[in-house]
Amino acid sequence: MAQRYNLSKLMVHQLFVELVRHTPAQTGKHRVIINLVNPGWCGTELSRNKEAAAFERASFQMIGWTSEKGSRTLVDAVCAGPETHGAYLLQRQPTPQGSNMCSERGDRIGKSLWEETMRKLEQIDPETAKVVS
Repeated sequence: MAQRYNLSKLMVHQLFVELVRHTPAQTGKHRVIINLVNPGWCGTELSRNKEAAAFERASFQMIGWTSEKGSRTLVDAVCAGPETHGAYLLQRQPTPQGSNMCSERGDRIGKSLWEETMRKLEQIDPETAKVVS
């Protein structure tokens, strides 16, 4: 499951980069600002049924955040101005994407993933596909 979690996060980042490329920041009456948020390691009810090892529980006590503190990143993103369009907000700070995202290979994979996702979206909901592409 840990590998799938990491892979799904990478895919989210790749699709985010492509979505930003296809959605330029707009100003005026109708503005669109797209940010990717990572509130950090937060204690929420999402993991209420997960059995945590002693090391994980101790680590969380030292470096984990409350859900209230983590939610501040979400509020920051909602209130942000056009200068943050396309930013990855990690624990309330704009942060550069990782090396997997900033390489030719990462770029190729992201574009391929975007195209495949758009083909699937076109099959499921053509109207939404038109808006997004």
